[in-house]
Amino acid sequence: MPQEMELSTALEKWLKSRPDLDVTEVTFSRASNGFSAETIFAEILGHGGQRTDLVFRIEQPGGQIFLDTDIADQARVLKSLADNGIPVPEVLALEEDCSVVGRRFLVMSRVKGKNFPQSPNYLANGWVKELDASQRTQLWANALTLLGRINRLTAADGFEFLDRPKYGKAGLGQYLEWLAAWRDEAVGDQPGEVINAALDWLLANRPGEVPVQFIWGDSNPCNILFDTDLSVSAALDFEAAALAPGEVDLGWWFFMERRRSHGRAQLSGVPDRAESIAIYEAALGRPAIAVDYFEVLGGLRMALVIARTNRRLVETGKLSQLGAVAQHNPIVVTLAELIGKDPPAVGEDFSNFVSAVAGR
Repeated sequence: MPQEMELSTALEKWLKSRPDLDVTEVTFSRASNGFSAETIFAEILGHGGQRTDLVFRIEQPGGQIFLDTDIADQARVLKSLADNGIPVPEVLALEEDCSVVGRRFLVMSRVKGKNFPQSPNYLANGWVKELDASQRTQLWANALTLLGRINRLTAADGFEFLDRPKYGKAGLGQYLEWLAAWRDEAVGDQPGEVINAALDWLLANRPGEVPVQFIWGDSNPCNILFDTDLSVSAALDFEAAALAPGEVDLGWWFFMERRRSHGRAQLSGVPDRAESIAIYEAALGRPAIAVDYFEVLGGLRMALVIARTNRRLVETGKLSQLGAVAQHNPIVVTLAELIGKDPPAVGEDFSNFVSAVAGR
């Protein structure tokens, strides 16, 4: 795997070899080094002095947090979303020849905009808190409308390739079987009583017929870019896209909001739960079904993210042992509360996990 300088040199050579690009000079800056992909920004200067901003997403084989993700599928998702009028970065190239940099990579246009700050929490500091109440109302309405528009899409809108028949027929049943397989991979032999109880709860309390639609998979405002007028510039990060009830995304949204606002007062102007559902339903074109059920599902998914990330930190040498992080963390505490289980304690293992994530 190339070192940073070698990687930049290889990418610049690749850019200059492209007949569809006018490249005289390239400036690179690293955005992040995630588990599933490394993100690098590139500013291209052309012969006429024009500047073009690109984003490289370079896969990290074996580093995926969500089960069954594939960078080629992500490119296909973005293209289909664009074809359906959803604002997303334009896919410029998918390079599947690993001889270029040792890994496959995706090249996209870089979209201007700002997302919700994750650290510090947007409830504590940052541009979202600095808005007035009416602006925050509009911001949330724009985000939830986007979510409803995305979930209104179906397999027939260019997403048939997301069907995973090895887990059963497309729909909630297939998605739950995929979750069970992901649980087995992420948790393994770690302590995971609450995770297992949550999956059992979801299987025992399945709602009736729920439409099969396209789901984003990581629907939270940190993955939305907003323009200066608070309109949506682009939706980002479709690594976990799938075919399932649209409510999977709404439940993830609400669970993440629950965690972010834990111990903090919500900001003025933010629609309450009922108002948020109504905004979403208007864009979805139908009533939302069993929202509380899908919030539990969102909690389970986030618990599996923690468990898989913990395992990945051990695999990469950032942690010496798995410990009990999969069972003893704040996400699992909230998940336990939602299904009526006694919440576990959060101990030193989780503190070590947080430090390892911050230091990677």
